[in-house]
Amino acid sequence: MRFSKRRGVSDTVFSVKVVQTVRISVIFVGASLVVLLGSVQAQQEQESSPSRIEFGQTFLKGRLTVYANGLSQQSGARQFADQWTYRAYGGDAKVSVSHVIASAPIVDVGGSLRLWRGLMAGGGYSASKTLDATVVTGSVPHPINQNNPRVIEARSLQSQHRLQVAHVFGAWRFPVLDKLDVATFGGASFFNLIQGVVTNVTAMEAGGPPFAAVKIDQLQRGQHRRNAVGGHVGVDVTYMATGFVGIGLLLRYTDGIVVLPAAKTGNLSLAVGGLEVGGGIRIRF
Repeated sequence: MRFSKRRGVSDTVFSVKVVQTVRISVIFVGASLVVLLGSVQAQQEQESSPSRIEFGQTFLKGRLTVYANGLSQQSGARQFADQWTYRAYGGDAKVSVSHVIASAPIVDVGGSLRLWRGLMAGGGYSASKTLDATVVTGSVPHPINQNNPRVIEARSLQSQHRLQVAHVFGAWRFPVLDKLDVATFGGASFFNLIQGVVTNVTAMEAGGPPFAAVKIDQLQRGQHRRNAVGGHVGVDVTYMATGFVGIGLLLRYTDGIVVLPAAKTGNLSLAVGGLEVGGGIRIRF
């Protein structure tokens, strides 16, 4: 009986030790697996990062083009005018404000990505800024002789005219010679115009009887910022002096109409865009 009892106790102790040993072994194996999996994952990430970068570089190689141009607008001066009336001496005094906007240099930048063969998609931004020639004139009824209105002495001033355009286009590029290629393109143009305007004018007598002349008494000015959507088409001729840098000639026609609020009632329409000619640098990656 004593022998059997001791044997049962030793079996129990042995079983406990076996369980503890198995438990420790499982914990150790599990920890080893975690460390191993972590190191494998880290190695895969290290290997995949360069491959992704290499893939991106391979995909973009020879596909990406960046350009910068200086353009001149060939459409000539543009005009728009605003007119309104107000009551004076029992009649209608008339005010006329004319704006003449001369062509201004255009800064043009953008880029394109070749998608398939000669097919490309891209976008660009162009901006121009100038001061227009604004002339204010009109007429005021005579205080005695209603049939003899007096002409308001004209006043000349300048108003801000700033045009920004975002272009989105599709293009097809085809080679002509070894380093010379031509691309035709077209797409949408999004115009943003800042235009200075005259918002109100009142006149006063320039002297006493016989009240032969009037002049501007008060002139109030303002500024409008409006957007419009139009389109554009064009041709780009590029000569690549090296595999990386080249020069290009750009001909582009843009067209849009910006609607401005009139000083009193209604709206005014101003055509923007026109034929643009110029050139600049081309960089291909």
